[in-house]
Amino acid sequence: SGGAEPEALKGARVSANFLSILGVTPLLGRGFLPEDDSRGGPAVAMISADLWWRRFGGDSSIVGKAATINAIPYTIVGVLPAGFRFPFPGVDVWLTRPWEWSVVPPQSRPLSPILAVFARLKPQVTLNQTQAEMAVIYQQYAAAHPTMLDAKPRPPEPVTPLKEHLVGSVRPMLWMLSGAVAFVLLIACA
Repeated sequence: SGGAEPEALKGARVSANFLSILGVTPLLGRGFLPEDDSRGGPAVAMISADLWWRRFGGDSSIVGKAATINAIPYTIVGVLPAGFRFPFPGVDVWLTRPWEWSVVPPQSRPLSPILAVFARLKPQVTLNQTQAEMAVIYQQYAAAHPTMLDAKPRPPEPVTPLKEHLVGSVRPMLWMLSGAVAFVLLIACA
């Protein structure tokens, strides 16, 4: 908010190091710090460039100002670059402490698998090694949270490269489009 009419926003809770894993630098301000991610840490937020322009008119002094999100005042610490789309398109606000349940109604918590994991692998670590380690972590999670729907006995999600995860479903369409363009160029050059 900030004095204007309320607006429904898409948000994501992320760990403090998510920008460094992705190799992204904020347009204004800073990313999250480790202390922002700790229990009892400051209520801080990063906003999208779209929200910054739409809601705050591109005010270059936005960093350090407060915005109320779900009745909680957050300090805006950064503006992310235009076109930044993570973990899905349309996210306008990022908050820390993804393990907090404050945004999930109590009656929905057993039904809400809220964590998605992404990581940058060390050069010597293979996808198979990572899959094996994730299977162990999944078993530990299932044992610690037996009432959660995502803790039911089943194999853990496969480990895939982020690029494949993001473009995998559209890859066949891109190949078909490339083929069509090549065919049109072939006809045009004949």
